[in-house]
Amino acid sequence: MSLGGWLRLLRKNRFAVRKSRISRACTNTLACLVQSLLGGLQKAVYECRVARTVLQPPLFIVGHWRTGTTWLHELLASDPRHTAPSTYECAQANHFLLTARIFSRFFEHAVPQRRWMDNMLQGATRPQEEEFALCNLGLPSPYLKLAFPNHPQPHPRYYTLLDLSEAERARWQSTYLGLLRTVALHRPGRLVLKGPLNTWRLATLAGMFPRARFIHTVRHPYSVFPSMLHTWQVLGGKLGYQKPHGEGLPEEVLDTLVDMYRSFDAQRDRVGPERLVDVRYEDLRADPIGCLRGLYDRLDLGDFEAARPAIQARLDEARNYRPNRYALSSEWKARLAHHWGFYFDRYGYER
Repeated sequence: MSLGGWLRLLRKNRFAVRKSRISRACTNTLACLVQSLLGGLQKAVYECRVARTVLQPPLFIVGHWRTGTTWLHELLASDPRHTAPSTYECAQANHFLLTARIFSRFFEHAVPQRRWMDNMLQGATRPQEEEFALCNLGLPSPYLKLAFPNHPQPHPRYYTLLDLSEAERARWQSTYLGLLRTVALHRPGRLVLKGPLNTWRLATLAGMFPRARFIHTVRHPYSVFPSMLHTWQVLGGKLGYQKPHGEGLPEEVLDTLVDMYRSFDAQRDRVGPERLVDVRYEDLRADPIGCLRGLYDRLDLGDFEAARPAIQARLDEARNYRPNRYALSSEWKARLAHHWGFYFDRYGYER
């Protein structure tokens, strides 16, 4: 992160770093100092060019975590006319214009080849969620809870962005636009952006990008719920400076989806059906080419056949991948049917 963002995070959490991770926190402080120094240098060199970079209308992938947003992101970003923030760009968001050519190959060896929570391929050049870049640029974000998973959510107002002050909103929008322009300067093309948090932010994003397109992913709750529990437990353990105790996590997952869709439903009309479509994960897995062709047609994304060879190559790369499977007790199935009944009914999932 930027040094300022890191120090604010430590102060907000009262420096509650687990003893076994103190050395890691000290190392990270030095790394953050380097991030800030390189970030200042990149700003001095590239600020004017970034400001002049024109963005094409982005394509946003929204939906709850574990509903196939990553898989769809990778497929759409394979289109040579598209681009997306990479893992290196999000991890080194302060300075990647300066350093990507030199250091991305070393970063590639430092990153695990597969994601901890689901064994999907990952790497320095693969598409990544831009919210991580915003954290590293020093913005408040709900994702900062991963650093201190046993503490309350540090920035709940940054889910919807609707309750921010004018200054906070201006800072968020300026940083977000700056990030997207920097990525587009590095690798031009229509930006494909994936972020579950953006499911809360439809109104803000639609206002910032009046010609943007949105794809909303859904998946059977019997898969989403246990996968979500597993993801937060794994990420909190790997990335956190505390040992996650998991207290209240199932209830938090239940409530978060309800809150997400309360916000999503209230803002969906701001986008319009010609700019926002739903896609079921099960349909994407069963017939990815047919599903993507339909998305290209409905959202006017251009000639699908021009993208098909690259998308097919990505499908071939992942042909042996198998998603995690989870067993749910009848008690949890009943609880999901009660808490998430609207989701079952709206998107056609059987209890």
